[in-house]
Amino acid sequence: KPERAQKITFIPYMKTGVSIAVSVTSKNNLLTPESLCGKKVSSIKGAAWIANLKKMSEGYCASKGLGTIDVREFPTSPEASQAVMSGGVDAQMEDSAVLKDAVAKTGGRLVVRSKQNFYPVIVGLGLNQQNKALQETLQNGLNKLKSMGVYQKLLAKYNVSAPSTEEFKAAITPAAQ
Repeated sequence: KPERAQKITFIPYMKTGVSIAVSVTSKNNLLTPESLCGKKVSSIKGAAWIANLKKMSEGYCASKGLGTIDVREFPTSPEASQAVMSGGVDAQMEDSAVLKDAVAKTGGRLVVRSKQNFYPVIVGLGLNQQNKALQETLQNGLNKLKSMGVYQKLLAKYNVSAPSTEEFKAAITPAAQ
């Protein structure tokens, strides 16, 4: 958050967001949040993206006459996944890394259909602004992982991506009032 960036130094290392998963047997081609209009969608309770879905449902979906997005919240992500596999909902919207893990843990009974991360979040290591030595050590370590190709493999493994300099700057810049 921009407020934190005023007080600590960040070393950005990944960009995550949410993806959409369906049952492997589903014929639904749910690739974007807009494609969820008229569908039942599971999610972990209280997730930040639920507000985005509700706004889309009330705005975009309603204006196009496509039906509302029926968001069903569950106490845990595995319960939200189970709702998809049992046919209780059409899709699950979840953190991209969590969904990738769910696909593996369910033996492929779920499939991530979306091709990008939605509602992105830039994640970084937060450090004391005064500790320049630690900042330099961590940045050098990250740069070494990048040069060895390890960093890209880790990003792919967890279904996340590297933030661009512009994305990081936008994430830490306070919004105009």
